[in-house]
Amino acid sequence: MIRNSHILGKLFVGKVHGRIRLPEGYGLAIVSRNAKFVNDKSPSTIISSNYSFVKALVAVVQLVFSSLTLYRSSGPEIGQYGYAAFGLTVAQYALMSLINLLATLLVPQYPAMYLVETEVMRECQQQPDAVFEGIVGILKENLEDLERDRMAPTLPDKYGFGWLLLDLSKRSWWAPIAWTPTAVSLCIIWALSRFRPASSTPTQRGVLMLWLALGSYTGVLGYDHAISENRRNRRVTLINRIVSIALVIYIHVLTVGPVVWGFIIVGEMLKEYGSCSQL
Repeated sequence: MIRNSHILGKLFVGKVHGRIRLPEGYGLAIVSRNAKFVNDKSPSTIISSNYSFVKALVAVVQLVFSSLTLYRSSGPEIGQYGYAAFGLTVAQYALMSLINLLATLLVPQYPAMYLVETEVMRECQQQPDAVFEGIVGILKENLEDLERDRMAPTLPDKYGFGWLLLDLSKRSWWAPIAWTPTAVSLCIIWALSRFRPASSTPTQRGVLMLWLALGSYTGVLGYDHAISENRRNRRVTLINRIVSIALVIYIHVLTVGPVVWGFIIVGEMLKEYGSCSQL
């Protein structure tokens, strides 16, 4: 629970277990990953979860298909195009399918978010029109943090252009982790091609490698959430919204360009190689 004038965490909009009616001036927030609860080890509360075997099956099919594509590319295709061979572009998707399979098998899915009791919720329950049903736990709260929240000033530019740049700078430390799939994909490509250029052009090699690098990096930045946060915050000025959205569009154009160019180059390779032809 949060008061709209105080920013305690990431705002939440989605499916919530139970029945809720929030009075004016309050909202829901997601607790941090390291949050602790009263009687954490008590077995009395069981939260519903499940494993999606359909998603696991789809991941297996994707992994097998991409692996076969990589295997077939190790012959004349690599001999003609080297490490820019079109079949090698599925290396990152093979890796993605493997990660999806492991995640599906190891991480359960929860059908909804669950309510936990906080001091702000107890305060909110005093309102005559407040309804909270389906609470599954009580959050252990730091009294110093609560006091600091009570004294926190309103932040009118919380989701403005300056906040967006600050948020992106904080996320930049993820860069090495974000490029790990690219590094693994490059290892696969090296193992199959030894990075021999063969008869491929510098443009073909450059665009396909840029496509590979951008595919791993842009996902971790999460620019889109800036727009959704702006939409939920009425205090953001119109100019801040325009600038933030313009920045998001600009970055997406930069990242989508190599992808589209890569598809065009792969199509030209397929036609030249003889995998497809005009009717």
